[in-house]
Amino acid sequence: MRYLITSFDMFRFILPKSKSFFIKTWYNYLSRKDINTQNLLLMNYGYVNEQEIHLEGVEEKYRSRIQLFHHVVKDVDLAGKRIIEIGCGHGGGIAYLTEKFNPAIAVGLDFSKRAIDFCKDYHSFDNLKFVHGNAESLLFNDESFDIIINIESSHCYNSVQSFFKEVYRVLCPGGYFLFADFRPKHMMHLQELDTVGFRMIKKEDITAGVIRAMQVDHLWKMNEIKENVSGFLQRLFLRFCGTADSPMYMKFQSGRLRYFNYTLVKK
Repeated sequence: MRYLITSFDMFRFILPKSKSFFIKTWYNYLSRKDINTQNLLLMNYGYVNEQEIHLEGVEEKYRSRIQLFHHVVKDVDLAGKRIIEIGCGHGGGIAYLTEKFNPAIAVGLDFSKRAIDFCKDYHSFDNLKFVHGNAESLLFNDESFDIIINIESSHCYNSVQSFFKEVYRVLCPGGYFLFADFRPKHMMHLQELDTVGFRMIKKEDITAGVIRAMQVDHLWKMNEIKENVSGFLQRLFLRFCGTADSPMYMKFQSGRLRYFNYTLVKK
């Protein structure tokens, strides 16, 4: 499988009520049939640390994006569990977890219908399905899942507190919420988590590993964008995709943005 990192903060100045519309428009664009969507299977900034996981074949080329997913879930047993990734994009992450960790049921949910249509056509595991939906209003019954995963997606939501409440509702008692994303330094502790009622197992600042991934992948991302993105969009991709000279990289490097990883349990 091929993976390309393309996470953006281009929408952070948009008014909250309009944010979801513009973000959905952007990700629908990334799922157009004339876009090489197979290069966009996993959209995150990646993670590099001293403990590298074993990968084979073409997966090695996309190591950092896969390692972020692996790092987020590594302390929890997914085998035989009901799992869901909320904000699955083009499905590369949840497909990797399904193949490697053998959950009983795996679901990928995204608010871009085009992305979900792509996932249904591209990924084929008997225990994996994809659904179109809204992270802030999940169309699942209470206590539907044992493990909920959300990676580098929540910064796009209109109401993070609504999202956390929905996660708590559809998670079974004792179930795990595995959550990773970036925020400005002063927002590193999300107050919304305190009001929902999760028990925190782990809070980890993984910014250094994300910065290393940006450095390692710099030339590869530059080449991929120049080969696969045309016209004025090249500047947009290069500005926000996390190359080692991009504004996002500079914000992480300066400490203005921090990337964190939480493991939480429903009480």
